[in-house]
Order: sequence, then structure tokens, then C-alpha cells
Amino acid sequence: MPIINNGTDNKIDFFCNDQNLVDKLDIKINGNRNKIKFLGKINGQGKIKINLIASDCSITLGRDIIISRGINISIIPAGGGFPATDCHVNINDRVLLNGVSNFLLAESGNTISIGADCIVGNNVNFLTSDSHPIYDLYTNKRLNHSSSIFIENKVWVANNVHFMKKSHIPSGSIIGAHSVVAKKFNKPNVVIAGNPARIIRKNVKWKLKFEPEDSVHCASISSKILLLLEYIKSNFKITRLHRN
Repeated sequence: MPIINNGTDNKIDFFCNDQNLVDKLDIKINGNRNKIKFLGKINGQGKIKINLIASDCSITLGRDIIISRGINISIIPAGGGFPATDCHVNINDRVLLNGVSNFLLAESGNTISIGADCIVGNNVNFLTSDSHPIYDLYTNKRLNHSSSIFIENKVWVANNVHFMKKSHIPSGSIIGAHSVVAKKFNKPNVVIAGNPARIIRKNVKWKLKFEPEDSVHCASISSKILLLLEYIKSNFKITRLHRN
């Protein structure tokens, strides 16, 4: 796939020998002193599209990441003419992007960071800026400044979630489908959902796969149900109803 570099002092570093990774790349850079790092093998069939119209930015993808369908990372000037410099995207180790993920940084000085061991569903959008400025009618003070987005370790994000500027999700949390997140949450291990997103349950944990104790628990429940049915059959007369 093409790698187009229309700038100076831009670097793309590969810390693994993976020809399949190179084939997945579609990178366009219009700017200077940008750094893109691939710290390990990228699994999955998804394409990696990066569009940089910016300078002094960095993108780092960690080890053992899975990209099932695709990731689009854009660092570009906002519609209001604000430049995009000193922006950073960090996707840490063992993140599963289970669909298409879109990252947009449209103003300077912002970061999107996804912690290790996270799962991100399909059609999830990360937006550090509204892309166009909004001002108070009387004071001319800007109302919608851009801000960074932080997803801590082991967060499960369902499909069709929008992370707006100022989003911050604590570790061990779950984000419900179709949620719109636009603020910082402080408590870990919570379920967050809705538009605007809010905490709907506390003190939860989630697992990527069923573990042996889960199967034992399910089997125990099933055996109890069977014993209950046997008791009902032995102690109660069951009449079958027939339709006329």
C-alpha cells in the first residue's frame, strides 16, 4: 500500500519484521517532524489508514494489536483554520479493534490514548474537536475548545460509540452501544451508557472469554433446574391443555 511523504524529517519505524503489516498501510503525510511507530506485529485483516496534515505529531501502535476491519487516523487542521500540531495517538498493547475505528484530531496539543487490553467495537469514533469553533454571541469568547481523550486499561467499548472531547474512561469499565461520551468519569469498573453517557451500574468486571468457573456455575444452575423439574413432576399433577 502507498506511503506518501510530502515533508521533511518524518519517520516511520517498524520494531518487527512483518511484511503483512507493510501491505496493510496507507499513509499520507503533509507536514514535518512527524513520527509513526509500530512496536510489534499487527494481527487481523484490517487496513491502517493514516492522514497527517500536521507537524510535530506522533502515532504509536503497540504490540499484539488486532485490527479486524480497519482503522482511520486523521490529524488535520480544523474547519475554522486552527492548525494541527503536537498531537498524539497511542494505542497500547493487546487492543482489539473489532470493526472500523475512526480517530480525528483537528486542533493542536491533543492526545487520543487507548490503554492495554481494551476491546473496541465497530464504528467507534474518537473526536478531540468539534472541527468548527462556536462563540458566545455577546462576548465573542470561544465555547468549544478541543481536548484530549483517554481510555484507560481493560475497557470494553460496544458498537457505534462516539467519544467526544474531554472523554476519560477509567479502567475495567464498559461503554454501552450507541453511547455519546463527552466528559471525564472517575470511578473504575462501571457501566456507562446513554446520550449523554452516564453511569448506569457500578462495581462490575468483564472477561474476554468464559473461564472454567463460569462453565461450572452454569452447569450448577442447569442441574438445579433439572432437580426442580423432577420435583414438580413427582409431586404435582400436570394437566396438558388442548386447543379446541
